[in-house]
Amino acid sequence: MPWHLQVVGTVRLHDSQHHFTPERKTAAVLTYLALEGQTPRSKLAGLLWTGVEERRARNNLVQALRRLKKVTGVDVATGNDTLKLTEGLETDIARLNVLAFQSNYQKVLSFPGELLPYDYDDLPEFSDWLLPQREKLLNLRREALTSLIKQNEKESSYGVALSYARPLLQLDPLDEESYRLVMRLQYLAGNRAEAMKVFERCKLVLQKELNVEPSLETHKLAAEIGFGTLELTPVKPKETALPLSVLRPPVLVGREKEWELLEAAWRERKVIFVSGVPGVGKTRLVQDFMEDKGNYHFFSGRPGDEMVPLSSQARALRQIIERQPEIVTNPESPSSSVAGDLSLRLEPWIRTELSRLVPQLSEEAPKPINSEGEKLRFYEAVTEAVRQTGEAGWSTIVWDDFHYFDSASFEVGQYMVSRFSSGKAAAPLRSINIFRKGELPSPTLTAIEQIVANGQAVLIELQPLGEKQVETLLAELGIPGLEAMSSALTRYTGGNPMFILETLKGLLESGQVERGLPQHLPVSGKVAMVIQKRLETLSTDALKLARIAAVASTDFSPQLAETILNIDALGLAQPFAELERLQVLRGTAFAHDLIYEATLAGIPAPIRTLLHGRVAGWLETTNANPAQIAQHYLDAGEEAKATPFLFDAAKKARETFLYTNAFHLFEQASVLADRHNLKNLAFDSLLNLAEVLNLTNQGKQYAQNVQKLLSWAPTPRQKALAYRQYSNLLATQGKGAESETVARQGLSYANEIADVIIQATLTNQLGFSLWVQERPTEAIEAYKVVLELQKQRGEEAELAEPLINIAVALDHLERHREALDYHQQALAVARQRNQLEVVAGVLDNLAVSQAELGMVRASIETMLEAQEVLSRLQGDEAQQCLNLMNLGISYSDVCDYKQALECLRKVESLAQKVEFGYNSSIQSYLAQVFTTLGNFEKAELCLEQALESMQTFKQQKGKTFLRLAQLRHLQALPSQESLNKAKKLLEPSSRPQHLGYWSLQQALLLTPKKALALVEQTLESARKYELYGLVIATETRLAQVLLGLEQDVKAKEHSAKAIRLLETYDPVDFYRGEVLFTHYQTLKVNKDKRANAWLEKALAWLMDVATNKVPSEYHERFLTKNPVNKAILDEAKTLGLRLSTP
Repeated sequence: MPWHLQVVGTVRLHDSQHHFTPERKTAAVLTYLALEGQTPRSKLAGLLWTGVEERRARNNLVQALRRLKKVTGVDVATGNDTLKLTEGLETDIARLNVLAFQSNYQKVLSFPGELLPYDYDDLPEFSDWLLPQREKLLNLRREALTSLIKQNEKESSYGVALSYARPLLQLDPLDEESYRLVMRLQYLAGNRAEAMKVFERCKLVLQKELNVEPSLETHKLAAEIGFGTLELTPVKPKETALPLSVLRPPVLVGREKEWELLEAAWRERKVIFVSGVPGVGKTRLVQDFMEDKGNYHFFSGRPGDEMVPLSSQARALRQIIERQPEIVTNPESPSSSVAGDLSLRLEPWIRTELSRLVPQLSEEAPKPINSEGEKLRFYEAVTEAVRQTGEAGWSTIVWDDFHYFDSASFEVGQYMVSRFSSGKAAAPLRSINIFRKGELPSPTLTAIEQIVANGQAVLIELQPLGEKQVETLLAELGIPGLEAMSSALTRYTGGNPMFILETLKGLLESGQVERGLPQHLPVSGKVAMVIQKRLETLSTDALKLARIAAVASTDFSPQLAETILNIDALGLAQPFAELERLQVLRGTAFAHDLIYEATLAGIPAPIRTLLHGRVAGWLETTNANPAQIAQHYLDAGEEAKATPFLFDAAKKARETFLYTNAFHLFEQASVLADRHNLKNLAFDSLLNLAEVLNLTNQGKQYAQNVQKLLSWAPTPRQKALAYRQYSNLLATQGKGAESETVARQGLSYANEIADVIIQATLTNQLGFSLWVQERPTEAIEAYKVVLELQKQRGEEAELAEPLINIAVALDHLERHREALDYHQQALAVARQRNQLEVVAGVLDNLAVSQAELGMVRASIETMLEAQEVLSRLQGDEAQQCLNLMNLGISYSDVCDYKQALECLRKVESLAQKVEFGYNSSIQSYLAQVFTTLGNFEKAELCLEQALESMQTFKQQKGKTFLRLAQLRHLQALPSQESLNKAKKLLEPSSRPQHLGYWSLQQALLLTPKKALALVEQTLESARKYELYGLVIATETRLAQVLLGLEQDVKAKEHSAKAIRLLETYDPVDFYRGEVLFTHYQTLKVNKDKRANAWLEKALAWLMDVATNKVPSEYHERFLTKNPVNKAILDEAKTLGLRLSTP
């Protein structure tokens, strides 16, 4: 953009051929944006159109910018809710700030005049902002003149130094320090008489303007000049030594109650959480408390940690190594048992795992984590290291500022808490965790509240000090007269201890305490203003260093500072020392978050932009995390440079299963790549975004994304990939035939470019399209082609998807034994590649196969394993829903109704977040559980809700009608109509499993003779496909039918077969109690002497289930309304068997 904005000395907007003077308020808008950066429109409108309703003020702002565009032909400021200067627009005030930071002082002085020389007295809020900005401009000039004076004095160029000293004096004719500087320079130049004339002028001006005499320091200088005794060495700047009591108050005041709570939690070995607003004294309280509690580790989270997985944990481990270098230098030493020995010697496997965080722990690089088991092994290594830390003599780990932790570090911490609290791993050391109130992620805060409610932890929230406590604090500082300010300081600071101390430091450094405290402090509750005032007193080099540290945040290091400031380590020594002495930095970190925030807020936007760009460039050379590099480039306004790093960061987030992060990063990368005409990167970003949306079942967004992807695909390769996504979208919408057509079109593009990878991808998609059309045999053939293509390429990582698809199709064909093998193959591949989302899906599919075969208990174990994997995935609520639904119904099959209802209630809540329609299925499953529990009213209500919301998914709707038929039969109501509807919906799939359960229910409505043929046919089919859960149910129903035909011996034989199968399998969708009671009936009819014993066994089983596996509110209904249970109890009473009620 060729336009330049000038706001220093004069105001004008110009290019090479035109110039234009913006009106007063428009100039104010542009100047504000130049110095503050991106700003909300509402704020700008409020600053410049005071006394006007917001809507009108915003309209005035719009009109002002339109008038500016009409003159210039370009948008000088852009944005929707927030505005910023258009990229490329140069401003003199931004240039001046950058020159000052670069120490180009000669050019700084080439910008004369006042900032924005208009009168803004009618705009008080804007004027309040502008006046400090004008003062900052004067300070830049003072800094430039002072630095040039020092440089020339050092070179003995006193005449040149004087040429800069005189304008310095003109900037503030009442500044005694400037007079002393000119006096010294005149003396050093050999002009003693001129030096004395300057002194006389100083006396005259001070007397006339202020009616005061020069200070003793000025008089002393004049006397030394007069006598010729002035030392010829440069005068070092005066350093204000703050009292130690202000740097760290000797006594902790006003925390007696909190201390008692800490002591009580310590005695009970509870986890301790300390919370409060910034500056309230959380860290000081914990540090003082730990002074007599033995050795402890103190770790801190830092701003920016959240961008790099495990950064918080890695920093903690590095700190341990710094304190215990023998971990690295002497790894083979055995663990010591000597009391008081604080050494920590880790076993080789732990060292190898922890080298993922700190590479020097192991000479051999650890293998990538390619499975869930390997990830858990890493977590276990961290947990074991923490445990050994306790055994080695460290009493406690203190985590300060843990609201800054990255999500992966939180995950490791939650794993440790679960291990310790479950008793699976001893916890020999305590934990104290400090965080800012209101700044923890919601799930973490919820977890803390839960363990506090369980009595495992205590949460202590610090409050500000009261006036009496502030008075005590001031007295303890030992500075006379401070107690009298307790009321004013309490009012000004809100009783926040850090605010109080920072205010006092500012007063002490400015000398106000020596001259007597001011009668009134400004009314403000913000410490940032106080800290920024203190920062302004820093030397130029120290302030630059502090600003670099604030912009770089967790990326800050001396090496970075050396590069940006272009000075060596020796040159940094003095600025570092100054920042440490004034408690701005401690090492390379800020002494307090508030100081960091105030420093960052005080950096002019042009300098912030410059520093972010330089930090990003330096990080590129160090192969830093791409998310950090991208963010620095974005903050520097260099979107094109940021975009490839956003894409890389998104891929990393996806690889580590942080889908929410990946979504936002891919979306941002696609927008910016398109904006900057990076077409290929834009397409790839959008494609990856589509895949993430599909993985997380975000249907509406996925559909919108795919349509956009199609319009961004000009090349055959891109068309093929876009068509694959479009075909998948159509398939998920149930449009199988259209999906197949699109998949074949995409495959033709893949064949055109002979890309085997894309050919495999689209053939796989073709298989899915066939599957949706209920053509599973053809789908399997397509998937096998994909499998062969991937094997030919040697791409082991890509084998999982076709293996999964073949397995699912085989399940659909009731070929579950074959399916198990393919599931296991897919699971092995996914685990090897650490594809957690695939592992979770395969485990759930495997569990379904196991359940269909009657291996319900094994299925539950598999689903629990899937649940553990899902807990590590971010944002996949749909898969969690599926897992919980299947788990709930399997718990019902093994008659654990407490667990079944818990799972289904959880998924009922979770399903509200998912676009995929799970609610109908949930209600259908709940109906099945309530039917067995004897709560027919609730079951009927759930079935009504399920059928109302069920639009597609014929099989699920058919099963729901089947459940309705079962319920109506138990209620002695007509059920044939429901059975007919169920059959109509289930028949097209021709699945023996579904039709088998329909046949068993239909048999109850037929005469025994007609029912016999139907049930025998079902039994033959169930045995053929090894559906042992159905075999158990069918053998039981067949026994009942044979009893009706008075074929008692045959009935007993079939019932016995069902009982034998129960030793290995569980009935599916069939009540176990009915199997047990039917066997008793066959034994009784055949006068088998084992009949009564078997009834006792059935009764014991029933009472155990009622006592331990049925929610208490359903006990009575379960025993009296469930017909099978009632029959067992009635028979037991008839025989005089003893009942033990729950």
